[in-house]
Amino acid sequence: MGRYVRPMRAAPVIRVVGALLVFVGLSMLLAAAIAFIYREEDLTAHLLAAGSTLIAGLGVYFATGKPTRQIDVSHREAFAIVTFGWLLSCVFGALPFFYYAHVDPLFFADAPQRIDDLFPGETATTAPPNCETQEGIGREFCSFTNSVFESTSGFTTTGATILEAGLWDDPASRRGGLPHGLLFWRALTHFLGGMGIILLGVAILPLLGVGGMQLFKAEVPGPVKDKMAPRIAETARMLWKVYAGLTFLQFICLTLTGQGPYLAICHAFATMATGGFSPLSASIESLKNPAAEWIISLFMLLAGANFSLHFLSIKRRRLVYWRDHEFRFYFFVTLTVTAILSIYLFFNPGYGVHESIRSGVFQTLTILTTTGFSTHDFALWGVGAQLVLFSLFFIGGSSGSTGGGIKCVRVLLM
Repeated sequence: MGRYVRPMRAAPVIRVVGALLVFVGLSMLLAAAIAFIYREEDLTAHLLAAGSTLIAGLGVYFATGKPTRQIDVSHREAFAIVTFGWLLSCVFGALPFFYYAHVDPLFFADAPQRIDDLFPGETATTAPPNCETQEGIGREFCSFTNSVFESTSGFTTTGATILEAGLWDDPASRRGGLPHGLLFWRALTHFLGGMGIILLGVAILPLLGVGGMQLFKAEVPGPVKDKMAPRIAETARMLWKVYAGLTFLQFICLTLTGQGPYLAICHAFATMATGGFSPLSASIESLKNPAAEWIISLFMLLAGANFSLHFLSIKRRRLVYWRDHEFRFYFFVTLTVTAILSIYLFFNPGYGVHESIRSGVFQTLTILTTTGFSTHDFALWGVGAQLVLFSLFFIGGSSGSTGGGIKCVRVLLM
């Protein structure tokens, strides 16, 4: 007799996807709080987006009724949850961008003019978008397709952008750029997508009456799915605690370098998620802060390592990284490429010893981990250096990390 395959049930899929949308909607309120603190015109867009997402999520969540017992999802149901969870998160995550371009602000509508008035006689303008004339800052978001692209790029930590203008030229002011809240939401999508909103859902599934083992297997990247705790929800919570803890630690370190809290948290979100969204048009180069570059390099290295190694090191209170074959390979690649680039840059005009090493480390890690930050235009470097960097695209970070690519363990096995 053939093996019985349980038909896929719609109720658990709908229920979990609804819960994920509720969480995305609540996250939008953080961006609304930033807009309120800075008294800027995007507050209306964030409130409308949060309200729309919460209504949709709660409607879907309660449409299936309340389960009377623990429900274990099957493989097919888990893959459906992951697919629709990511898809709908990206679609609803586009609403703050789209509403910003299409909805007249009810609060702080004078914010763009207030910003421009601080810089009389200068040409940069912070005019809001006008979708009829296709002018103003954020006009790209007049298209819902563009808005979804930006949201998807954020949640998947791809880091590509449709923005032709709107990022800040000056780290000290949003003059000529998008408001704080909108760029904060852009960075926050990185943070949520880095470790995975699905994995966060696994951590809270017991509260919803749903088991999460198959969902964990369908979501966690890399070929190894070992649990670090007896219960899968506890494992998910541990991973998220390590992820959030490292992000907070980087935020503190960046503020100690003189970076303001706003830029520090945005860059911490983008670093630990290896996404690379920055509010600054020239990325990390705009900071002109060597200490910040070293800190970001360190946390990119940590983000590209398997997060279970971070957890085990914290739990056992001793470093366990070097016992892992994949980490040794990951570190060896980083060290080798850094040495090659540093030597190359040292023999180029304008690069001293420290500048060569710092640039070599930063550029190696930002490409190997697929973060995408920049401090130099490496397109101006020689063909040999470009080919070395290009090869890193085909390696990526470690399995179980937030880094992209094919993963170091697969390259090592090949």
